[in-house]
Amino acid sequence: MRTLKSTLLALGLALLTSAASSAASSADTSKGTGLDARLAASPDQFAPPTADGQLPVMIMGRNLEAAARAIEAAGGSVTYRFENLPALSATVPPEALAALGRVSGLDYVGRQTMVHTAILPPSFPLGTDGRFDPADVPEDCIVPLHSKPLRSTPLDRKSLEAVSSGAMSAGRGLAKRAFSEYNDMTGASEVWEETNYGEGVIVTVIDSGIYPGHPMLDGNVIGGTNLVPAAEEEAWDYNGDNIPDGLSFDWDAIENGNHGTGVSSLVAGHVELVLPEDDPFVLAVAANSPGSVEFPGDGTAIIPLTGTAPGASLYAVKVFPYGIGSAPDARVAEAIDLVISMKKTGELDTDVINMSLSGPVMNDGGNPLDLLVDAATAAGITVVSAASNEGPVLMSVGSPASAHTGLAVGAVSDPLHARVGIDYLFGQVGIGQVFYPHDAMMVGDFSARGLTADRRLKPDVVATGFLTFSATNEDFDGDGLRDTPTYGFGVGTSLASPTVAGAAALVTAYGKLNGLGDQAPYVANALRNGAIPISHLRSFSMRDQGYGFINLPAALEELEAGAMSPDPADPRHTLTRQVAVTNGVQSFRTASLNAGESYDFFIDVPENTGIIEFTIDDVELGMNQNPLTGDGLVFLVHSAKRGASGDYHYVSSPATPGDQFVYEFPEPGRARVTVLAPFSNFSPASLGFSMQGESLDITADYTATGSLGFGESAFYEVDVPEGFGILGVRLSWDHDWSQFPTYDLDMFIFGPNGEFVPAASIDSPELAIIESPAGGTWGFYIEDYFSVEGSENYTLEMAFLDEQETGAPDFSALPKASLSTTDAQDGSVLRLDIPVAGRVDVGLFDVTGRRIERLLDRELAAGTHELNVAMPELAHGIYFLRAQTQSGATVKKVFLH
Repeated sequence: MRTLKSTLLALGLALLTSAASSAASSADTSKGTGLDARLAASPDQFAPPTADGQLPVMIMGRNLEAAARAIEAAGGSVTYRFENLPALSATVPPEALAALGRVSGLDYVGRQTMVHTAILPPSFPLGTDGRFDPADVPEDCIVPLHSKPLRSTPLDRKSLEAVSSGAMSAGRGLAKRAFSEYNDMTGASEVWEETNYGEGVIVTVIDSGIYPGHPMLDGNVIGGTNLVPAAEEEAWDYNGDNIPDGLSFDWDAIENGNHGTGVSSLVAGHVELVLPEDDPFVLAVAANSPGSVEFPGDGTAIIPLTGTAPGASLYAVKVFPYGIGSAPDARVAEAIDLVISMKKTGELDTDVINMSLSGPVMNDGGNPLDLLVDAATAAGITVVSAASNEGPVLMSVGSPASAHTGLAVGAVSDPLHARVGIDYLFGQVGIGQVFYPHDAMMVGDFSARGLTADRRLKPDVVATGFLTFSATNEDFDGDGLRDTPTYGFGVGTSLASPTVAGAAALVTAYGKLNGLGDQAPYVANALRNGAIPISHLRSFSMRDQGYGFINLPAALEELEAGAMSPDPADPRHTLTRQVAVTNGVQSFRTASLNAGESYDFFIDVPENTGIIEFTIDDVELGMNQNPLTGDGLVFLVHSAKRGASGDYHYVSSPATPGDQFVYEFPEPGRARVTVLAPFSNFSPASLGFSMQGESLDITADYTATGSLGFGESAFYEVDVPEGFGILGVRLSWDHDWSQFPTYDLDMFIFGPNGEFVPAASIDSPELAIIESPAGGTWGFYIEDYFSVEGSENYTLEMAFLDEQETGAPDFSALPKASLSTTDAQDGSVLRLDIPVAGRVDVGLFDVTGRRIERLLDRELAAGTHELNVAMPELAHGIYFLRAQTQSGATVKKVFLH
């Protein structure tokens, strides 16, 4: 067991600005399941500043007019006023955040966050002996079927009826079970006739746009809207030559990429794919679903491909720039608001919204995006959202799936999709049967699990999201644009969500045709009540799958019966254990896990925990193992962060006896350890591990407490003597990851010789370890980066962490001067409040701590001063103003543009 001191010293001379990030980057991983990708840095939490340096925010409350006046007075601008939520979005100068947070009558003032498409590149299990290495599998998120255009013909109504009934059409034997037999699995094909294939229902897809010219969507797309500013797209460097491409596309352009079009094809696609009869894909489908392929005798093969509701109409709202799968949550919220308003005015009578996207959430059900989902539900729209791809740990559902209403969709793998995809991708018919040896559905290892932070059941239902086959657009001519229609395989809750959206369209159509309740709560409840829990030797819990895999015939029966609210959820998870970190060694063992199952440990991490050491003691595998991959288990450690944060610190794949991991400075709250059995395992397996914690029992040499509102800041100084050993700094606050909702405070540290330590993440607390700090004055800037309401209490602690007797540093200087800045026509206006007369030195520093320019150096009297200064021409970005006065120093963060 490493001691706390040895852990600190092992960090070397690096300035540890985020212990969690450092631990993740140094963790050992093994190639194989794709779960090791969880260790990659999670996407940025907050939307970046605009080109002119302003911060995107969202505001909710009763006093929006006062907020708008404050924004405009500070030089910001209101970018959107919501019609269906008392809210607005805006961009504001950073220095205006504090004033905005003090406007009375506001319930929420927060930074905009980023949402992302919920799709992954295909990945596969790799067992203990590495006998099979899928090194040649493409890494595109939607893997194209071929590297050339394919021949396909849209299915007309007559052909759709033939597919539905199993009848012969034009002398050809079209089986009832179109490729994947998926519409049999969901029961869609059984209800197509009585739901009229979803005709008369409008599904709005909020995504990257839809290409109406794709053969699979012939006649379905009725219109669209583009919410992406042209300037944002034109600034994008898609081809990587460091030169903005200057391109911008409307919602219906083929160049937008493949995500929105692929998602839409799973809602309402209908096509016959024509390939040579010896094509590898044909052989894979014929081997696993022979009734899904027709051989007309001319050397070709015909495979019908249909979405869940092939008669539904599609409307596109483009929120993602071309080639980019990320957007601010405010833009997605604007899209929902627009759709609600168009429904109310009669301009577009949307019945269903699909959002195959997800983002981190710190206030489940209470952020503006989640609340707009509820507003859409109230307006009669069924909202369907991807749960996120941050599984398999519990409490990983993101926003907007975390909304109180709407349907959050998790993903499962099923034998047919898995075997066809694996046979094709690995070029060997029959290998899928060995790779996926069980005739059962399993919850995807990537699929987000519940509950939400406020203990609601999410996801609601599940659908297939592993090696799902859909429309796509690909770059076949090498120009960097995905501008050729084709078909391909994908993985993610992005691809499960549109299947459920199509199911909602069919239920809505049935309600309209039969005079039943077609409003959103009835449709959603019908799908929840009609779902069938999946199991493989032992049931998956409701935290894994919600109410189960969708079943359309049962959903229609539920609608007939009134579609009452589903029975109360039973969130108990038999394969779960709650334990607490202690200083002693504790040993644990999972139950015997079947393929696809996971065992979850909630690890209660108390305040001031320094390290947790995990050791895999043994892995017990069965004698009968997968001949291709071997059997194995995956061991994952996740922080106390919730809601699609993706903060994995360690993945051992496959888990190997003797593997050790030291989790340094874990956040207080409920961390999670998950042990997963890959779907390729032949036999049950179990794992034993031990855990030992060590407290960070260090008495702070200096403690400062205070309270900050949104956007407010404080500054402290410390005089550190020469020869000082290790300086530990800890910023903590009330609403950390052990609380709901969670807030975010940040810290920036400045050394006397230009040292700069940005402890600015969504970690809570924020930590910094500075070894051998230079003697002199160090400054500590604290900022409230995200809080929902009121003021947040914080504690800043500093400690001398080595055993040298060099004298205690002077931890004394509370800020005695204040500094602010506003833009002026000929530069900037500095406002200085100085309690003691004397010389004042104001410098401009970049984020590395380098002084860019001295802006002021003169004697000033005590009192308030407003001084015009000329700001240098610099690149857009974050800078710091530091004012040194007779009574101390103060720092202000600014954005230059």
